[in-house]
Amino acid sequence: MDTRTSKAARSKAASLRATAKPYSSRTADGRTLDGSVDRSTSTWHVPLTTRDGPLSDERYPTEQGSRTGACHEGSMEFTYPSPPTPPTQCRYPDFPEELAHMITSMGTDQEERAEAFREASQRPPITKQSLSELDIQNVIRNIRLRHDVNFDRDLSFRPNLDGAKGQHKRRVTEQYWKALAAELDLYARLFHGTPSPRDRNNDHWMQLVQHAKCRIPIIFQTIQEVLKSLVPDRDHARVDEHLDVAMLMQEIERGVCDQVRLAEWMAHLLKEHCAPMRDGLVDEMVDITRKGVRDFDSDTIVEGLRQTLAILEAMKLDVANHQIRNLKTLLIEDTINFERHYHLDRLVGNRSRVNIDSAHAWYSRATREFAEQFPNLPHTAPSVLLETFIRAIVAQLFGRDNQLEFPETFYLDHDRLQILKAEIEDLIHMEVCMDAFGVFLRKFGYDKSVPASARHQLHTALVAIMGDSMGYGSHQWVKNSEDLSLEILRQASLVAGQSLACSHETLSRANEHLLQMFFDSYTTHSPRLEALLLRRVLACTDRNTTSSPIELFNNLVPIADSTPPPQPTHFLHLHTPDTSSSIHTLNSETTKWQDIANRLTHILLLHWRTWGPIAYVQEDETSQKLSPITPSSRPSLHTEQDSQVLASMQTGEPLESGQENQRPHQLPSQ
Repeated sequence: MDTRTSKAARSKAASLRATAKPYSSRTADGRTLDGSVDRSTSTWHVPLTTRDGPLSDERYPTEQGSRTGACHEGSMEFTYPSPPTPPTQCRYPDFPEELAHMITSMGTDQEERAEAFREASQRPPITKQSLSELDIQNVIRNIRLRHDVNFDRDLSFRPNLDGAKGQHKRRVTEQYWKALAAELDLYARLFHGTPSPRDRNNDHWMQLVQHAKCRIPIIFQTIQEVLKSLVPDRDHARVDEHLDVAMLMQEIERGVCDQVRLAEWMAHLLKEHCAPMRDGLVDEMVDITRKGVRDFDSDTIVEGLRQTLAILEAMKLDVANHQIRNLKTLLIEDTINFERHYHLDRLVGNRSRVNIDSAHAWYSRATREFAEQFPNLPHTAPSVLLETFIRAIVAQLFGRDNQLEFPETFYLDHDRLQILKAEIEDLIHMEVCMDAFGVFLRKFGYDKSVPASARHQLHTALVAIMGDSMGYGSHQWVKNSEDLSLEILRQASLVAGQSLACSHETLSRANEHLLQMFFDSYTTHSPRLEALLLRRVLACTDRNTTSSPIELFNNLVPIADSTPPPQPTHFLHLHTPDTSSSIHTLNSETTKWQDIANRLTHILLLHWRTWGPIAYVQEDETSQKLSPITPSSRPSLHTEQDSQVLASMQTGEPLESGQENQRPHQLPSQ
């Protein structure tokens, strides 16, 4: 009788033998390893005799294979526990379920490994396909990367394991490595158990063995494919020879696979082609593999495979990041040209994610709203068109309605604009807290000058209270208002020389007053700070109107400073003895506000040059003024060599001899 149980019951060893459930395929991108193993039954390595060719005519399809094996020193013999009597077809209608039952019978606490074997992805976390996005042909067509390179001096690829998706990847990956270790233990039972599998020459047993070999061949095939993508063509024959998956799987079945020698060969090949800083990881991989073979520990052997994939991924990242650094200048200079053609191509083909009509409607509303700012200028003047656009964006950054969205044309800059908006809100609320400090001082009867050190101390304390909450919007300041008001009140009492009566009523009134100031800030502080930021952005725009994209990059992208940051001096009133809110005006040279102005100017100028003639201004109005790209006016690259390099990257065809990109790069980050 085919007995089936619920998924919840499957976690029990007694129910594993009854459930019929297929594998679930998942994508895995993390690298965590867990799970214990009963070492008395994990030995899939018998005494090494030879590595001569295949011992039988059976061949495994290469799309499932890559090699793994292990050897041990000496000629010790091992006693393997006898496998259970093969279950009948009717009792175990599902081979994965039957194999999972076999795993649980190997020892205690094996339920997790059995579940992983049944549920985990059959493909490793890192594959040739997952690494293909790092190929230069794909990088050069990646619109987001082509845009982001304009704003980051240290742009580089790294494994993305951040956030909820990253946690999911880690869990899925952990399951995969547990399943791989369980599969190695199954090999010991199936290939080298007593009695010999040769005595079980029936269709059911042969199918069971084939179903057991579901991950080891694939992971070695993956290592072969990724390795060949990283080494020159001249080394491909060596890779095929040493990573012949079919032959290696037969060696594993016969117990003669020399995993240590394979790891040592791979280490030699990797050191020929990887950066010297990766040599330590390569040596560690060999040591881990050797230890796993010596101790007959499937978990340690799997850790060696995990390390191998990590090294291959690191090599691929090194190559991609090196290419990005070398091509950065070329990519930045070609930004406007590339992005216009990219967006126009998708608009013409009805494949764009951008609603041009809504973007144009947004700009038309801005034109009407700010028309009075230009009473003596024609509304089609280039300076008026650009300033209208800038005023609309700055006003939106200070808008109280958090649901107000930027036009869809900003989809590549949406995160950057949201970060700027959050930073602006932090500065506004810090300004409010400093005003509250002056109010509390007056309530204590203090009307003398306030030492700059006291204001700086308060600023430092408020930043510490907010901690990681800064950068996430106004609601975080409201959430922490009680702690903030208590600290402001405490430091005001210290400066005034008054004892602080920490009654609930006093603290409640202070908190209510601070909250009210937060809510009123959109009328008491935002208009003034918006006007200040607008002046800075317009001035920065005027200085960079004719700058090329690489000049914008050099002028407006901050250079990372390894020296300790200076003491925060964001506010003029940190240094003035006057507590009057009327003088709480930001210094025109404040570093933080100028940094925001520079970053915003950079975003807006690139965006206007790309989208202005496409989305915001009707073509028949100022087509000549905005200089939309046409075949005859398409901006050229600096040199013919640059054009050849870019064409080679886009098509994937190699350059002719002598055409390699050798233009000097003088960016500080390079």
